[in-house]
Amino acid sequence: MNFEIKNQDEHSLSTEILELQEEAKKHLANSKADNTKRAYRSDWTRFSKWCEKNAFCDLPATPETLAYYITYLGKHSKLLLLNEK
Repeated sequence: MNFEIKNQDEHSLSTEILELQEEAKKHLANSKADNTKRAYRSDWTRFSKWCEKNAFCDLPATPETLAYYITYLGKHSKLLLLNEK
């Protein structure tokens, strides 16, 4: 996952706000452990591939798509967990 804080026009921001902007970027970059980020990336990739295989749009995902995917996970979660080990 990649979170970004978009830079504002630096001419219109005070030094204090520019410093806060940089600090916020550091907090976002360090907000999750590397293993958590890898797990999120893996989960997202799996969801995206499932959507593509089943002709659904991953972003933005509809509530129906999410319901179908969660149901799919419920039926196949043991297999998925075994494949991750």
